[in-house]
Amino acid sequence: GNVMSDLLGANVVIWTTTPWTIPGNRAISFSSKISYGLYEVQQAPDGNWATKGERYILADKLADAVMAAAKVEAFARIADADPNGLVCDHPLAALGYSFDVPLLDGNHVTDDTGTGFVHTAPGHGREDFDVWTANARELEPRGINTTIPYTVDENGAFTDHAPGFTGSRVLNDKGEKGDANESVIKALVERGM
Repeated sequence: GNVMSDLLGANVVIWTTTPWTIPGNRAISFSSKISYGLYEVQQAPDGNWATKGERYILADKLADAVMAAAKVEAFARIADADPNGLVCDHPLAALGYSFDVPLLDGNHVTDDTGTGFVHTAPGHGREDFDVWTANARELEPRGINTTIPYTVDENGAFTDHAPGFTGSRVLNDKGEKGDANESVIKALVERGM
C-alpha cells in the first residue's frame, strides 16, 4: 500500500527523563542517518499499554529493545518509514495542545539508546532550541506557529502556556522537585499516551 497511508495513525515513540517538558514539546527530532521502520504489535499481555494492532515508528536498530521494554510478546516490521516531512499530533492534544508537531532532522539524534526519536521542547534544551530555530523558516509556510512557548516561570511554576498544568510546580519554593512530573505523567496515562 501507500507508505504514507500505512503511517497514518502510527505512533512515533519518544522517551524523556523530564516528562514536565512535554507541554513545551513543539517537534520531534530524528536523524536522516538512521534507518526507521513501521512496526506492528502482534501479541501483548492483557492490560499492556502497547496493544495488539498498534503501530510504532522506531529506529530499526532499537526496535527489539523498545518492544522488550514495552512488554510486547510478538511484533512485525511492516514497512520502511521515512520520518522526513511527517507531522504528529501532540500527545496532550485533547488538553489544548492541538497544533502540528513536525518531525525535524537533527544531528544530535543517535540510535545508541532510546527509540531513534528525541522529544524537542525549544524552550527547555539547547539542542531543542537550535534544531527548532534552524527549521523555523521552513515551518512557517507549512502553517506551523514557530513561537517558542514560555511554559515555566522564574518560580518554577507552569504558566498558562502549559494548559492543564498552570500553577503546577517543576520546583517548589525550597528548590525541591515539585508536582509537575507527576501531573504530566498522569495526564499522559489518562490519554493512553
